[in-house]
Amino acid sequence: QNQDVHLLGVLKSAMDSISNQTEIPIGIALTEGLKENIFLTLVCTLSRTPLMIVGPPGCSKTLAVTTVCENANGEESPSQYFRQFPRIQPFHYQCSKTSNSTEISAVFDRAIQRQSNADRSKS
Repeated sequence: QNQDVHLLGVLKSAMDSISNQTEIPIGIALTEGLKENIFLTLVCTLSRTPLMIVGPPGCSKTLAVTTVCENANGEESPSQYFRQFPRIQPFHYQCSKTSNSTEISAVFDRAIQRQSNADRSKS
């Protein structure tokens, strides 16, 4: 149980560190939910891990992705911290009760294709 407490402390410290380096729009409260969503958006994007943020309206899903994308602009990033990372290009998909697996798979397939094209153009 002591290890669990230590891991939670490390994660909170990492979230706080990234949040402190992130330009947050004026008038936006930096809630724990927003910190968590910013952290996971950045970590999953950089590790090329698919991420689905699920939650009720108003829990900072879109705000977190938009904030990370506005900050992660490669060398044009507003924060020195984010300049070490490549420019992030998001793929949004607004799920609804009628969404199906084919639609969701198509979004992932487009993202994979775009990344493959970008990787080939670098080599």
